[in-house]
Parts: sequence; structure tokens; C-alpha cells
Amino acid sequence: MSVFTHIEAEHQLSWIKEIHRILSSDGIFLFTIHGKKYVWNLNRTDLGDLKVNGAITKSFSQKGHRMMTTYNTSAHFREMILSYFIILEFYDGIEYPCKTGGQDLWIVPKATNK
Repeated sequence: MSVFTHIEAEHQLSWIKEIHRILSSDGIFLFTIHGKKYVWNLNRTDLGDLKVNGAITKSFSQKGHRMMTTYNTSAHFREMILSYFIILEFYDGIEYPCKTGGQDLWIVPKATNK
């Protein structure tokens, strides 16, 4: 579920493409990202970078470690996945905190046009 929260922002699109490639034609991908509910963890500079870039990674010495965290805006992530997946359902972590502990939940079937 919480894979993209621990993948550096600059590598997320590559992961999206690979998941699209390996998912069966009728497959559905369910995942979460750190959305609006978690921005309180960011300082003012990070918030500015998130607003400008749509994503920001807070590094940790060990890549992929749970303490290395990437934050995304839903608009940015939506733009990244729309060429590869159809958005079946999206649950904002603030509006639906019981779904996945406050992370944004995405349920997306594979787009067949790619």
C-alpha cells in the first residue's frame, strides 16, 4: 500500500510505468501517498517546494528506508498516472482518515491505451 511514500519523487514515474507494464490488462492497482494530511511534517521551505514541484522527498541515509518520505500533491500525482491508469476511486486522507490512516488512497485500473 504505502510504496510511493518511500520512493524518491524523481523515481516515481519510472515505478508507475513498470507497474503498468507488469499489471494484467484487467488488473487494478491500489496504493497510497502522503497527501495533505501529512504536510504538517514539512517546514516552510519544503512546503514552497511542494507547491512548486508537486512532490518533495525528505531524504534519509538509507534509500527506501521508512524514514525516507516523499510527499505529493494529489494534482501532481493525478497528472503522473493518467497516461497509465484510470482513476476509479480516490480518497483524500483528510476527508477519509479511516481508509488508510490518513494517507491518500488511490484505486486505479490499468489504462489499455498505453
